Amino acid sequence: MRERDTETETENQILVQKGSALAYHTDTPIEPQSFPTDHLIFFLATTTYLPGGYGYSTGKPSEEGLVTDTLAAYGWLMGKASRGELDGSKVIVAGRSLGGAVAIAAAARLQSDAASSTTGLSYSPPAALVVENSFTSISAMVDAKFPFLNIPFFKEFFLRLKWDSLSTIRRLSLPILFLSSARDEIVPASQMVALHDAAAAASTRKFHLFREATHNDISVKGGQDYWDAKRRFFAEFCG
Repeated sequence: MRERDTETETENQILVQKGSALAYHTDTPIEPQSFPTDHLIFFLATTTYLPGGYGYSTGKPSEEGLVTDTLAAYGWLMGKASRGELDGSKVIVAGRSLGGAVAIAAAARLQSDAASSTTGLSYSPPAALVVENSFTSISAMVDAKFPFLNIPFFKEFFLRLKWDSLSTIRRLSLPILFLSSARDEIVPASQMVALHDAAAAASTRKFHLFREATHNDISVKGGQDYWDAKRRFFAEFCG
């Protein structure tokens, strides 16, 4: 895992831009004025770090590797919190597309570790989770995009990655914000609805559908409603 130089920090905030090597995010940088200055926004698999196998990082990308690198980056943030450099209780984990699957998996791991007395975890789990235009599983995506490959034994044999977010999100109890593009041409919008419905254990679920948005332009086509949805969510659960 390699840290990048594009990170911009304030006392209680980290704003990050998308790494050019991470194709599952948009190419639009996160604008500083878009976020409340009293919250720490941690976007998974963005340029806060480059996970193994991406950009300048060595190794090969894998499901476990992405989660492991994410947890390491989260631990780095919590280290800063322990030194009083930021408020560790105001960390929001967020991800879009594949990053949403990483975010869900990492949040579940952090929640599980925090509840265990044997892991030696020295920091709290995230305050909330934001999922944008993500999928229920790789298997479901294969069914949606390549239905002719929907032969159970064949598909399961060849699928190297699972990313079973539908099962994982059922275990999450933290507040979750779902942001979905109605015209998503990559991930069927119905899969975001399925994730929302599966997250019944979440303390709060908020779902926003942006009718003119596609997969990569939700922050643009969603307009002010998109940013307002985030601001209200952050203020409610991390205020």
